[in-house]
Amino acid sequence: MNLLNRKNLIWLLSSVLISFVTIIIIIYFTVSPDEIDRILHIRIEYIVLMVLMMFGTWAVDTLRIQNLLGIMGERTSFFYLFVSNIASHFIGAITPFQSGALPALVYYLSKKNIKINKGITVVTGRLLYSLLFFGIFPLFLTLFFYNRIGLNIYLRVLAVGVSLFLFVLLIGCWYLMINPHFIELLAVKIGYSSMIKRVTFKRSRDKWIWRIVKGLREYKENFKVILSYGVKVTAIQMIYTVLFWFIFFNFATVIMLAMGLHIDWFNVLARQTIFYSILTYNPIPSGSGVIELGYAAIFSNIVPTQNLGVFIGIWRFFSFYMYVIVSGIIFSFTLRHIGRPQNF
Repeated sequence: MNLLNRKNLIWLLSSVLISFVTIIIIIYFTVSPDEIDRILHIRIEYIVLMVLMMFGTWAVDTLRIQNLLGIMGERTSFFYLFVSNIASHFIGAITPFQSGALPALVYYLSKKNIKINKGITVVTGRLLYSLLFFGIFPLFLTLFFYNRIGLNIYLRVLAVGVSLFLFVLLIGCWYLMINPHFIELLAVKIGYSSMIKRVTFKRSRDKWIWRIVKGLREYKENFKVILSYGVKVTAIQMIYTVLFWFIFFNFATVIMLAMGLHIDWFNVLARQTIFYSILTYNPIPSGSGVIELGYAAIFSNIVPTQNLGVFIGIWRFFSFYMYVIVSGIIFSFTLRHIGRPQNF
């Protein structure tokens, strides 16, 4: 059994190739031979620390999932969730907009007899709290710390636009999740549109529309259970979410330490908080190409030009390649012991 079907293998190879070529271009225009040699002399403790940080992000993310499952009365071992979460990360890394990660995790949860609708509630709930983080913190940083962050006029305008967009998206998603009847009405309207009627039979059409409506109503009830815990669950989820991104964004800090560069810690974290989500979520899997160029832009006046290419290359290796390599190995393990998510 092949690990991937042809479609996803093409996405994986394209993503890695685009990322690799972009890094080579940045290195070519910014790095001297002396700086290339710097890569070979990074102390091993920094490498070990970044590997531990990688697993730390997965561990914190797993705690988020376990917390939401516990609220809905589901008890699943941390190890199973940890392995499933890592495996689903691999699917996300090789699919556009990371779209494969959520259905893959729902599939793995279903293997522990967790109903599909509860699985969907968990993964969308986790996504909502991540959106809450990116809908609030970037806007806060942009409005109150723009001078401290030291953005040029172009990045400042972009930061304001990104922050406002994420905040509006947060409000819209939150409203739809607590009022899913709008999605019900949309599903019914599309299902009974003249275009759908021409290509479907009435009996099968009615059946699928009813399934969608029923699923949305079950989702609403599951989400109500989460919301019934009020501030408590929000506080716990936000602590996990902040910790997750704190660890991830500090890859850049550790790399700067390893390279002996001056660190403006607040700027390093603030700039990533503002721009990371918009750089990552694009049609190219894992934002390859876009995210390397984006990081080069937002760190251009923090990291010296002669160090920039090496910095971006090392950062991308630990924040992307290592994640893909390790999660790919875990994914292959799940094929034998859990099974293959559909279409992968």
